Amino acid sequence: MSYLHVGKDHLISLITKKLNSELNIAELKELNSWLSESSGNGQVLNDFKDVWGSVSNYKSTVSFDADAAYKDFVKKYNIPQSLDATTVAPKGISLIRLLLSAVVIAALFYGGYKMMTNINNAISNDDLVARTINLDAFSTATIAPSTSVNFNKEDFTISQLDGQLYLNLAKEGGALNLDFKDVQAKANNTMLNVQSYGGDNKFIADVEKGSVKFDINNDQLTVGQGKRLIFDSESQTTEISIADPFVAGWKDGIIQWDNTPLTEVFASIEKFYGVEITVVDESSLAGRAITAIDFKPVDINECLYILQSTRSMKIERVGLKKIEISNISSK
Repeated sequence: MSYLHVGKDHLISLITKKLNSELNIAELKELNSWLSESSGNGQVLNDFKDVWGSVSNYKSTVSFDADAAYKDFVKKYNIPQSLDATTVAPKGISLIRLLLSAVVIAALFYGGYKMMTNINNAISNDDLVARTINLDAFSTATIAPSTSVNFNKEDFTISQLDGQLYLNLAKEGGALNLDFKDVQAKANNTMLNVQSYGGDNKFIADVEKGSVKFDINNDQLTVGQGKRLIFDSESQTTEISIADPFVAGWKDGIIQWDNTPLTEVFASIEKFYGVEITVVDESSLAGRAITAIDFKPVDINECLYILQSTRSMKIERVGLKKIEISNISSK
């Protein structure tokens, strides 16, 4: 489903509703389906969100006619005012991009660019899909749903992680500083998955490639490829074990369970999509496990459908990000 077939105005309406937290379940499924078609679609949403936030902040202090500014932009660059499946944007540029450009130009004209380019360390992902950002020209960080983190470009430091992220740090890029309470590190030429949730005492790092030298309470230890570091801030204990081979599947939209207990399955779904799962009868979880290898659901609804077809259970969506599960069968 491309925006050419959905319709420009309808797609913009879905994105706008999302930014205002007004999407119903059907609309959310439609938007997530469009997002899953291409990583470029996700980038369009992120660009729209960034511009939306910047202009929304700026418009509280500056008064201007955004509609008039957009109309002037449309007239100057001869942008079609309606769109059907046969409409092609000039020079291959998507109309969504052009719309974003119009908003940016309006912000630029009225001084909004200064606000947009100020360093804002806080990054959050409120979407139900992973979001990738460029740390520099060579390295990226993929941020899981319902995750927030601080990234300071000036000293190239990631800190205050609440959630999960995947770091792909190229040799050509700068060494990235990690600063998570009692845990510090300097990483380069490596790939690793990092977890640190606000409601949990554990910091977990799975090194997929290369090695990372961590400093934990002034004790230094190196975690090599294929290894997992677990630091418990409550007990002040450190453990190194074999890395979870499936832990980073979320960044590619892949879920993998290999005879995994349902408690872990539900926990992984919560982290994967940023939802909250409540099991009505927790005793029914005992001895229940699921296997699903290289499972790539289009959205949370398909994930729940496959889950239900694997093992009989009652699944009810009681809110946009709240799920209630009961009547789990033993087979």
